[in-house]
Amino acid sequence: MLAVLVLAAVVLFHIVIGLPLLSADHDYWLEPGGDMATMMAGHYAIIDQTWHFPLGVTTALRGEAVPTSIVYTDSLPWLTLIMKALGLGRVLNPLALFLLIAYVAQPLAMVALLRACGVTRLSSLLLGGLLSLFFPAWLSRQLGHIALAGHFLLILGATWTVLVARFGLTRRRIIEIAMLGLVVTGTHPYHLVPVAACLGAGLLSELLQRRAKAWTNAAVTAVAFVAAVAFAAWALGYGGVGMSGGGVSLGSFSMNVLGPLWPQASALAGQTWNGVWFTGTLEVLGQPFEGYNYLGAGVLLIVFAAGVQVVIGLVRGWKPDAAAWRRFGPLIAALVVLIVYAIGPRPYFGPFLMFDVGRPTGLFGDIVGLFRCHGRFFWIVGYAILAFGVVQVDRLQPGRLGIGLLILALALQVADMSQMIRAVRGVYVRTTPFYDAVLRTDPALEGRPWRFQPVIECSSNVDAWATMQLSHLALRRHGVSNSGPVARPLVVSCEVESAAKVDAAPGDRTITAVIGDPVEKPALFEAFGQRSDCYRFVRGLLCGRGLETVRGLQPYVAVSAKQLAAAPVIYLNKGVKPPELGPGWGLPEQFAIWSDGKAAWLILDTQGARDFVLLLNVIAIGPSKDDTQAIEVVLDGKVQRRTRITRGVFSVQIGGATPGKPTRVELRLPEAAAPPPFHGVPDPRLLGIGVNEIRVVPLNS
Repeated sequence: MLAVLVLAAVVLFHIVIGLPLLSADHDYWLEPGGDMATMMAGHYAIIDQTWHFPLGVTTALRGEAVPTSIVYTDSLPWLTLIMKALGLGRVLNPLALFLLIAYVAQPLAMVALLRACGVTRLSSLLLGGLLSLFFPAWLSRQLGHIALAGHFLLILGATWTVLVARFGLTRRRIIEIAMLGLVVTGTHPYHLVPVAACLGAGLLSELLQRRAKAWTNAAVTAVAFVAAVAFAAWALGYGGVGMSGGGVSLGSFSMNVLGPLWPQASALAGQTWNGVWFTGTLEVLGQPFEGYNYLGAGVLLIVFAAGVQVVIGLVRGWKPDAAAWRRFGPLIAALVVLIVYAIGPRPYFGPFLMFDVGRPTGLFGDIVGLFRCHGRFFWIVGYAILAFGVVQVDRLQPGRLGIGLLILALALQVADMSQMIRAVRGVYVRTTPFYDAVLRTDPALEGRPWRFQPVIECSSNVDAWATMQLSHLALRRHGVSNSGPVARPLVVSCEVESAAKVDAAPGDRTITAVIGDPVEKPALFEAFGQRSDCYRFVRGLLCGRGLETVRGLQPYVAVSAKQLAAAPVIYLNKGVKPPELGPGWGLPEQFAIWSDGKAAWLILDTQGARDFVLLLNVIAIGPSKDDTQAIEVVLDGKVQRRTRITRGVFSVQIGGATPGKPTRVELRLPEAAAPPPFHGVPDPRLLGIGVNEIRVVPLNS
């Protein structure tokens, strides 16, 4: 039976994630999207440095002045250290490896919990384990924050409590909970709260049942658990980095009390993945993700059946005796506390806010603010509900009735989660980074320190994502960063460093990365106008020695705020088509004019300048999987720039215009495509970019 579960878990892992992603060199891991870049940066920061204590602390993420533990980058510290010791840190990918471990451990842990609850029928154990593989909260965590996908640790915590309640504290149980605390601390601290609740419930059950040496065993267990957690925190370097956000951060992810019943990402409820999120869901704060508590149609079926069975028993006179309450009452109480904690201070009932009890302040607020995503504490409750349902259905007579019900529940659960599986599969595909592809391969960027201006705490939106990805690139290429993102933002200065404003000295291999766009941040870019070693890339500047050999980077010519202000704006949102637009543009629309075709021409007045900067305010992108478009800017048959763009201001420096004549610039858009039909009506256009402003800034005349 266990072999069947392991095989099923591996097959499902391959379907959802893909076994090839175990390789550190898989395309996806070269330029991982979103927070995955942060997790991988922490991993590389540890495996590249020499062994030292604390084991999980590195200076490669934030510089020598800010030693940083990778517990704050969700980089699976214990697994990273094991891979470092075995020399596998650049052979296997730690996130994919952990997910594979989680896939295998998830059903096995559920089987352990069901056995602890007294289930012995192999078919019930098998089906219960399979149901846990399609648990919505677990699947949704695979969209990001991989360390939080270790739900098997939560299930093992509940298993420990049930075993202690039924059979008592033994030396083995003491060792088990201590080891669980050790592992959880080095996996993700959010799991510590529910596991600690399980510890408290087990100890209280032991004391209430007045077993032999109960007080002694409880004290030894508590000390062993605290010691294991403290050792892990000490060895991995917990503490001293970032801000908790305080009590005011609570409530941002408050739970909907209907969450377990209200469909979210439910295929059976008609909710489909649209590439960003699921259609038809109830969007209340962070409920669908950070407090994702929908149980799924199959689990709800067996919970309903279990509830009916309990009600029938109560009607017939059954009731739990005092011994049962002493045994399992503490676990029930712990689960109730976790439910209340998960709901948070601003609970909703459907779309309606029920109440707001305010936020704690001071030291207590800072402590509880560390766990602002408190909806996560419902996850262990969900698994307890699943186990309770399986236990009750397993007792149905005749036995084949219970098995049939579990088979039906599994079929419903798989069908209901089909869209969630589709969403997770869509995550692990290579996306276009916020930098030129040559930066990933050119030897000039290997093993160099990176200085970001500004640091990530001073950036937002696209600029923050670009910093995150480039910081990962620096670490992957054996370099270091001064701006590795962490879960808790640092208190930093947003001023440009003096050393960043001048050319790199001989022997200084530092790459200064200026993130942003000159139009949006003219003052920032003016600060680098005196440097002669700066080059434009898709999201800013790279400055430093040896970059002149990097193919595709353009030397940077500073454009002052005064020059920008003097350059007239050509508006494309006035309902008319200006003469600056040549062939390849569509009709004027309310907010912009779309390019229509694989090429679009601009006819520009450079005011007598041979060299100029062209600025396009792009407010829309045509059909695209990753919301970017390939573009080539061509003058007189010579490619001036080849890159990918997204929404925002795109700028390119162009040289070689003929003074006194209109300059014809070609925008080649090889990925322009027809959009999907609108209300059933096909659109014959080949859309590339929607532009609402054009500006030409002369550089000389």
